[in-house]
Amino acid sequence: MSAFFEAIHTAFNEAGIKPILVGGWAINLLGHARNTMDFDLMILETDVEKLHSYLEKAGFQLLFKNPELFAKYSYSHEKIFELDILFTDKTTYERLKSDSSEIKVGKIDCLLPSPMSIIAMKLHSIKNNFENRFPKDFPDIIALSDIHGIDMSSEPFKKHCLKFGNKKIYDLILNTRSLK
Repeated sequence: MSAFFEAIHTAFNEAGIKPILVGGWAINLLGHARNTMDFDLMILETDVEKLHSYLEKAGFQLLFKNPELFAKYSYSHEKIFELDILFTDKTTYERLKSDSSEIKVGKIDCLLPSPMSIIAMKLHSIKNNFENRFPKDFPDIIALSDIHGIDMSSEPFKKHCLKFGNKKIYDLILNTRSLK
């Protein structure tokens, strides 16, 4: 295992925090090959400061922090990947945890959300930053739906899209489906 992942394992293990794997690595583990140069983990917003000290001790440097959303770190010994830590509230964390499976990425104990939870995150991301997120997140939604046999024309999927995204995104999904 690379020093980058070993350092993440050490920091999270010492902090006693179990992260939720999100982003490109989660997409890959759910069956859709996606290139990514960062490793995205979600934690409780109440654990942010505690984790920060363990990450620094393990050799990570804070590059950027939006106090309400996420922090981006680089690793001093290996500049290949960046580490993104997303913050969430207890309700969202528990909801994601409840439909996640436990996995290991190297030695890192993580939770892997269900495809529908990852799709919800992608929908939310597109809704809140359409121009930047659509090109990356929309293909993930389509691929995960295809891989996991999710009926995108079903009423439950429509409700999911409208809850976490919006009608514009749902209509784009339906239009994409009609092209196949």
